Amino acid sequence: MGMPRRHRLWRYALSLPGSVAFCLRYLPLRQALRMPIFVSYTVARSRRGGKVRIEGPIRTGMITIGLGWAPLFDWRRSRGVWDVPGEVVFEGPAEILHGTKLSVAGRLVLGRNVFVNAESCISATREIVVGADTMIAWHTLIMDSDAHSIGGQDPGEPVSIGERVLIGARATVLKGARLPSGTIVAACSCVTRRLRIEECDLVAGNPARVVRSGVSWQR
Repeated sequence: MGMPRRHRLWRYALSLPGSVAFCLRYLPLRQALRMPIFVSYTVARSRRGGKVRIEGPIRTGMITIGLGWAPLFDWRRSRGVWDVPGEVVFEGPAEILHGTKLSVAGRLVLGRNVFVNAESCISATREIVVGADTMIAWHTLIMDSDAHSIGGQDPGEPVSIGERVLIGARATVLKGARLPSGTIVAACSCVTRRLRIEECDLVAGNPARVVRSGVSWQR
């Protein structure tokens, strides 16, 4: 059973003023007036600045941040974070559920119909690209940097995630990782740059390794 309709309407109503301000702040006026992005009133915005770009046709409510519903989490108290002094590019519709934290000092690209489940974290100091139709489960961590210096330096390395990738709950994708299209990452796995993956591979473990090839999944 999904969220009751009255709760959905209530959340959108409370989120409307902040969503209007968000669109006017980040988008050209012609796009902003179409209200393509709805941001939940529970999303905390930290560092100012940053850029948002939407590619392709614009329609109202095509991108939601902090809304949606995941039954395992308390959406009333779940607090997302929008920390974007860098750039976020939406290549089409996207759904980012409540409690998700985005920290983008570099560049984050989300393809068409990307879905990010509740309480996930994405940290892009250089660049993270997520391909179209990819689904990211709850409590997933994706980062392109160590977030601190080891041995005197942390240059960071871009992360590339292809189209129709499925990333399981509590998985971790670290700097330099590459997930080709059709990859499935099992729950609680840790993917590093050392892993060599082909399209439609299933990877699992910590550190992750390929356990099966030629797999497929249904969205």
